[in-house]
Amino acid sequence: MASNQEQSNWKNVNNWHWTEKDCFPWAKTYLEQNLSGVKVVSSKDASVWAETTEVNKVTGDVDLHQRKGKIITLYDLAITINWKAETAAGKAVTGSLEIPEAMHDTDFDEYVFNVTVHNDSRETEDVRHLVRLELTKALRSRLSVFSKDLVAAHGKDVHIPEDQLRRTTLNNPAPAKEAVPTLKGAEAIRTGDKEKAKAVSTTKVKEVIDFTCSADDLAQCFLDEGRARIWSRGPVTLSGAEGSDFELFDGNVVGKLDRVVPGKEITQTWRFRSWPAGHYSKVKITLDQKSDSTTLTMEQTGVPVGEEESTRQNWRHYYFNGIKQAFGEPLELIGMASKGS
Repeated sequence: MASNQEQSNWKNVNNWHWTEKDCFPWAKTYLEQNLSGVKVVSSKDASVWAETTEVNKVTGDVDLHQRKGKIITLYDLAITINWKAETAAGKAVTGSLEIPEAMHDTDFDEYVFNVTVHNDSRETEDVRHLVRLELTKALRSRLSVFSKDLVAAHGKDVHIPEDQLRRTTLNNPAPAKEAVPTLKGAEAIRTGDKEKAKAVSTTKVKEVIDFTCSADDLAQCFLDEGRARIWSRGPVTLSGAEGSDFELFDGNVVGKLDRVVPGKEITQTWRFRSWPAGHYSKVKITLDQKSDSTTLTMEQTGVPVGEEESTRQNWRHYYFNGIKQAFGEPLELIGMASKGS
């Protein structure tokens, strides 16, 4: 009988499929250990020092993904750290540091640190200055290796080393069970609204584009909230269940998931916020699995006349290129690579 590792290799030949792991529990322990006990001393007065005492709160998400042999770290964290210090006069001071948003796509130098000094006064000014400039610098240095250490600790769980891969032909894989467009002030019309849609002259939009991934992986980009949040770079409401409502791009795109044929077809009721009130289009996404790629065909009917070109460009830029960019595929040139009609 084949070993578990061999069976896993067969299912993920050449690291072609998307795999992922929730690493938040590890990350919480890692941050608690590595951001505590960090001490700095003033270069102007060695009697002034500050030291982190504990990480008392870590919230958010930390995931490790593997796509086409490439390991991707994705995280969005909020961290609160307690610290203690001593002034030049020998006065003990305590406080906290809050990092409201530590994200995988933000430079460490751009992390915001909110400094709180308990019983703040003129006497604690030297400590506040030390914490704000030097202690945060030391913490940035610790955080700069977080992604590398995350991959070192868990990379083997999502990526199969080349010497362990079982070479096999992937002809028919088994199905598996920036900027956001905004229109401020416009009211989002959701699927359940009772407002009667006015008669609208409509046309259709069609796009055909290739993705170097399996049909199942590509389908999950439209059905899984976590993945959709990554490629859309914003909040998402999505359950993947037939009959459920979805919302993307700050509510500018809303609709209902009508039908799902796993790895084959997805149909939606879909509207953009600026369209006439109550008017929805129908979107049919068909996935054609090839030996090493998947061809996606998107057919949209009921697009208001005059909105077809902007709708086409939004699919290309925000959907298709968003997915390619997030998951390590070559970007397509808008207006050239897609075979729209």
